[in-house]
Amino acid sequence: MASDRVTITVRSSIGDDGPLTVADAMRQVLDFFLLLEAAQTDQSGGNKVDWQLVQVSMGSPLEASAEPFATDPGIPADLIGRRAGHRIASSLNEITTLGTVPEWMDEPVRERVRRILKRNLNGVGRTDFRFGDEFPAVVIVEKTARAGLIALERNELEEKAKQEDLSRSEFGSIEGDVAQTTTYYKRPALVIRDWASGHDVLCILTPELAESIGAQHNWQEVWEAKRVMVSGEIFYRADGTPNRITAAEFETIEPKEITDADFLDNKFTSGMSPTDYLEKLRDGELG
Repeated sequence: MASDRVTITVRSSIGDDGPLTVADAMRQVLDFFLLLEAAQTDQSGGNKVDWQLVQVSMGSPLEASAEPFATDPGIPADLIGRRAGHRIASSLNEITTLGTVPEWMDEPVRERVRRILKRNLNGVGRTDFRFGDEFPAVVIVEKTARAGLIALERNELEEKAKQEDLSRSEFGSIEGDVAQTTTYYKRPALVIRDWASGHDVLCILTPELAESIGAQHNWQEVWEAKRVMVSGEIFYRADGTPNRITAAEFETIEPKEITDADFLDNKFTSGMSPTDYLEKLRDGELG
């Protein structure tokens, strides 16, 4: 086998001659080659290669082989493809054997690995990945798939623990448009689209405040995207965006109507015509 050729073999969970669904087999193959594409990130100096299918055996087991290629002859496709293959081989071994997740794998890549491993617990009995003649084959069976899924789950929990928790409450104001009337534990409430963050914020009203607002406004104004300012205790999510506010004060902001007279200045050119004014401005005669 060529040193830069990669091969994936997908076997049924009940043996080589057992039934293998099209969905399981094809998705396993596709996720594998998408992993190879992702493995080129930060390794190929900005150059990327694609993978061309060179051999496929239909049936059970399904086997597909591909080799890297590039439309630009100046790109070393074989070298880039070999590096990507070895990176995936090492990473899969690290996840399923050592129980650790490589730092280069971001969440979309980890999710792709997770899908490959999950199929090995349901429908797929064994998946073999072969990377040329220089690297031992990586074999995923039920036991290694379970170990890999545990490693991915542990890594996800550790990542969440590292994230800064910005959840808090503080007194302040929210300005935005009313998007919906609702209730919160049987208390009257509004959903306000916050202008600053763009998020929907639940505005909880006291019965007294709701009665006061209702006496002044028709609740149908909600469909007119009424602009309001609400002050009270704001509760923030872990990512720092506002989630809800317990309203103490509520104010409707009425937009000021602007006419031409508000910004036109008839004395701006000091009586000169626009043409004369622009000529003097270009000649530097205006202070």
